[in-house]
Amino acid sequence: MTLYTASYDIMVKPIKPMNSIRMHLVSKITRLTALLFTLCLGHGMSLQAYGQNEGRWYQVEILIFKQNNANYDDEIWRRDLQLFYPSDSQFLGKTLPNTTHQLGGHNYVLRKSEDYKVLFHKAWIQQMWGKNQSPSIIIRGGENYTNHRELEGTIKIHIGRYLHVTTDLWLSDYPPIPFNNAALNDESSINEGGLNLPNVNDLSTSIDQSSVWPTLPPLPNSDNNERTTIFDKDDQPRVITLRETRSMRSKETHYIDHPAMGLLVRMLPVDAPTIPAE
Repeated sequence: MTLYTASYDIMVKPIKPMNSIRMHLVSKITRLTALLFTLCLGHGMSLQAYGQNEGRWYQVEILIFKQNNANYDDEIWRRDLQLFYPSDSQFLGKTLPNTTHQLGGHNYVLRKSEDYKVLFHKAWIQQMWGKNQSPSIIIRGGENYTNHRELEGTIKIHIGRYLHVTTDLWLSDYPPIPFNNAALNDESSINEGGLNLPNVNDLSTSIDQSSVWPTLPPLPNSDNNERTTIFDKDDQPRVITLRETRSMRSKETHYIDHPAMGLLVRMLPVDAPTIPAE
């Protein structure tokens, strides 16, 4: 019987000396430390930038328009939203004259077109702070409907590394008021201002809940006569919201698009206003 033996070449890796292992670990730790230092430095610089930007003054200009040809039936609008004015809401104070507007050309073009309707266009001076220190500015524009306007809501502008604009706006699309010939023959329905239309607060509140749009909230600090308005099903407006947050740069015109409306924003750095001595 012949016996065969097989031979195998076994490759044995050389063991790294301890000094090499230590150097490898030290190299990894050094790279990790450098990375952490870079991240901390960047974070520190960001915080420093935030601190440097806070307190700066800007001229803020906002133009909001409605798209007249918007087809509301082509969109699926959320109806489960709760509309409210935040606790930090403030009415807009003194505004700047039209001669200071930077978006006047856009306003002119929009007003010349039948496809758009300008609802709000104002400019003001605002000192910028962080998100928690900045107020929510109350926006109202468009047609008057009893206690409400066609456009309502708030806009908050705050500063960090960039300028940030947060919109919480709602556009109420009211159904057209039907023309009633019988009303013209009823002297009790006519006053000095023309037809005496019914107050929506006195309308029936029996509404099919499946068709209810978001409820319009009263203005902050409003009296008891300006509480939440209840609409009849046939007179209830479609309420479309624009809730958006955008980071923006100054000296640039920014556009926020929406199927039913649009918003233009432009902010310019300005010197702190001079407060006259008393």
